Amino acid sequence: MPSGHKETCPECGGHNLYVTPHNGLKYCFNCGYRNGRSQNAVFAKNSETIEEIRDYYNRCVSYYTSCLSNEAYSYLQSRGISDADIKQRRIGFCPDTHHSLYDSPIAKTAGISTGRNSVLHGRIIFPYLTPTGQVVDLRGRALADDAVKYKGPFGSAFTRGADEWPYGAESVGNSFLVTEGEVKAIVATQHGFPAVGLPGINSWKWRTRELAGESVTIVFDSQQDPAINEAVYQAVDKLATRLNECKVVTLPLMGNSKMDLDTFILTRGFQEFKLILDKALPYTTWAQLLRRPTCNKK
Repeated sequence: MPSGHKETCPECGGHNLYVTPHNGLKYCFNCGYRNGRSQNAVFAKNSETIEEIRDYYNRCVSYYTSCLSNEAYSYLQSRGISDADIKQRRIGFCPDTHHSLYDSPIAKTAGISTGRNSVLHGRIIFPYLTPTGQVVDLRGRALADDAVKYKGPFGSAFTRGADEWPYGAESVGNSFLVTEGEVKAIVATQHGFPAVGLPGINSWKWRTRELAGESVTIVFDSQQDPAINEAVYQAVDKLATRLNECKVVTLPLMGNSKMDLDTFILTRGFQEFKLILDKALPYTTWAQLLRRPTCNKK
């Protein structure tokens, strides 16, 4: 039987564009792009199904919050996340056991289960919320070091109605930071720097359709590895196309091979991080200093 392969998606920049050469078909499991057109142009969202999915996610989250294990709680504490945020953000844990929730036909449509257990089992669950408190998406962080670190529901985020929502977007105002991942967004917000988190750099374009603000600053991880840095720089380029104006902060490595936002805040403190933010560069200036082609703003 003819086989396919994965390529980089020209629409979202992710690496989940599945190509089957024998029939010329292409489909991106990130953004729904297919054969030269985005899924947004091919399919209309079924609002009734999306509401049903969101109701289902809400029921899952109610179950997962009741299952927060001691191990998961200790991990969240070690990352600097407060009890108040755990409760307010409805952070939970998905156990590796069967639940009647997974027997529902909507479980497959929502990307949660195709069989006995959840695809997110054994993971800390971070719900993505709207300003009205609806759960629009879920993301699971593994506790085991040898597992895939992050995982979300399978299938297209577009068809689930989750494609427009960064993590924490329900609570920020007109001035905020944009970073990668839920933990960093939580820690920054706890320390007085409102932030939203994007679930992986490959989503930094298509996850921001509703993201806007008067003062937006992108804060990304700094690395010694040039190849990783280049991937992050490309993600920043893509994100800048979705924002009218934005600034960029490069965190100092401070002798480490890697430096991320939450580590910097927790080890260097509030005031030092504020000094770094005060030196944020407009995106065009940042791109020129790195000799990068600036993006055309949409």
